[in-house]
Amino acid sequence: HFTASLLPFSADLDRVLLVHHAKALRWLQPGGHIEAGDASIAAAARREGVEECGIPLDAELVPAELDAHLLGGRFACAEHLDIRFAVRVPEEAAPRVSAESLDVRWFAVDDPVVRSGVGLLVDRALRVLRPL
Repeated sequence: HFTASLLPFSADLDRVLLVHHAKALRWLQPGGHIEAGDASIAAAARREGVEECGIPLDAELVPAELDAHLLGGRFACAEHLDIRFAVRVPEEAAPRVSAESLDVRWFAVDDPVVRSGVGLLVDRALRVLRPL
């Protein structure tokens, strides 16, 4: 299945917003399946971010990574091809937990939870978000 996800960063790029995914039972970036009504892959990532985190995502989404990964037994499909974006979100953004997540939380980019779960994605996303 094709999926789109995004990694929301604080404006200063010091923190990243992750969801504790109810099916995967781990901290991940928000994302999900691309739907027929999505105007683009970026639109799908934006929709998923709003659905899973409840934060406004008006800023430009920047492509950060293309990832293929196998899934465990709690998913309807066996593999995802995930197009991943990075985005800066407003400081006043107040995330909320969705039905698909057990929790939503800001983490420092060097937090052990981030480093052990999505550390490589965070590093790649920071490279595309930071000015040269």
